[in-house]
Amino acid sequence: GVRWTLVPEPVAPGHGDRTNALFTRDLNGKFVVLTRKPKMMADYNTRCVYRIESEDFIHWSPAELVMKPDLGDGPNMQFYSMTGFVYGDQYLGVLERMHTVPDVLDQELTVSRDGHDWQRVDRSQTFMAREKEWEGNWVHVASNPPIDHQGRLWWFYCGRHYRHGAAIPHRESRIGMATSRVDGFVSIEGGPEEGRLLTKTLTWPGGDLEINADARTSEMDYFRLYRGSVRVAVLGPDGREIEGFRVEESVPFTADTENRQGSMDYHRPQWTGGRRLAELKGQPVKLAFYVKYAHLYSMRATGG
Repeated sequence: GVRWTLVPEPVAPGHGDRTNALFTRDLNGKFVVLTRKPKMMADYNTRCVYRIESEDFIHWSPAELVMKPDLGDGPNMQFYSMTGFVYGDQYLGVLERMHTVPDVLDQELTVSRDGHDWQRVDRSQTFMAREKEWEGNWVHVASNPPIDHQGRLWWFYCGRHYRHGAAIPHRESRIGMATSRVDGFVSIEGGPEEGRLLTKTLTWPGGDLEINADARTSEMDYFRLYRGSVRVAVLGPDGREIEGFRVEESVPFTADTENRQGSMDYHRPQWTGGRRLAELKGQPVKLAFYVKYAHLYSMRATGG
């Protein structure tokens, strides 16, 4: 990182002009770049996102299409670019959506298990909206993943006020920083009636269960006051609750795992009989989360 050597020829000629290094090394140990394919417009008449990969950063695979607009996006949507990063044991991406009329650009969250097959989490939701005057037309995040700083995610991004074809000199562009909750990309949200989320069968890796949740919500209607809560039950692979881990034995979580300083204090669910999930290490289980007026962001095992 101190001494650099200039390679005389382009390492991926013809690709660009909007390129993001997806991973320095992905989960399979390869360099991955999200870019534009040469003659992209001839293929689809719209901007799309392609993936190329390499083991030496010199010899690259053929471009693989990973994301393009569909009929649900309408005729005025193009995918300007996408950046992505490893997050835990999966990949998250931020898709730059270009609305050609009136030529503005915002962000949408994407996810992938293998770095090839990408899904859009919710096309109706903007991940990073244009809010301030200086970012009134375009917002796009940096190529690097967010930085975990003291329990908050820091997102560096660029905002600008001008569009394609704007007269020179252009109006200002600026670099901004936004922050978000750790693991707070999306949540399962419970309403006034307690909802149930059941996981697939998991082989419990050991340790305790920890959750990232916000159950502080309260709301009043004409008849009653609702307060948020998250309860957890543990089931066997046959779908029956395990003694000591029944939902009736779960101590409700009614707070927020993000503390007042903005960092994360993961919560370890408890049951009235004192049993711990660590007892079930190596066993197949299902987890049932009962969510009422709360946001459940993530769960994990402490291992061990």
